[in-house]
Amino acid sequence: MIKEVDYTISSSTMALEPIDRGGFLTKVYDESGIILSTNSPLELLINACHIRDSNYHWRINIVKKTLSFYKKTPLVICPIESIYAFPTTSPQEYHCQWIFPEHIDEYLMKMGRPVIIFDNKLEMDLNCQMRILIEQIDRSKKCITHFRSLLQKSFIHILYRKN
Repeated sequence: MIKEVDYTISSSTMALEPIDRGGFLTKVYDESGIILSTNSPLELLINACHIRDSNYHWRINIVKKTLSFYKKTPLVICPIESIYAFPTTSPQEYHCQWIFPEHIDEYLMKMGRPVIIFDNKLEMDLNCQMRILIEQIDRSKKCITHFRSLLQKSFIHILYRKN
């Protein structure tokens, strides 16, 4: 387990889980393993948007308006880097976990709770019902498809515009 003060969300981030352990506020599931951060999950998400010249609230609102996902709204951190995340509960709740769907290998029930198995085989117990997890994965897929489509249209327009 790595302890890091200045963790930055990237394409290798798989999930964020709130904790309160020795000054650390977030357990980060990353491709490289488990990392503990002194920032809260929300602070990490806000910073991830900010360093990409965007705003967390603006990103959430654009998904709400575009796809009509008004509760537990998926977050588009960076469509170019394909960084998306979804909450397991209301983001205002302390115990809200954030999952980055591009890294999900499979999900299943263990001892009555949903568990995600990531591509690197790390496992994460979730604090939501299986139906919520499935709904959030589906919403995220719709979000990813929509914003990838917009990106492709933008790139095509740039490539073929007349000077």
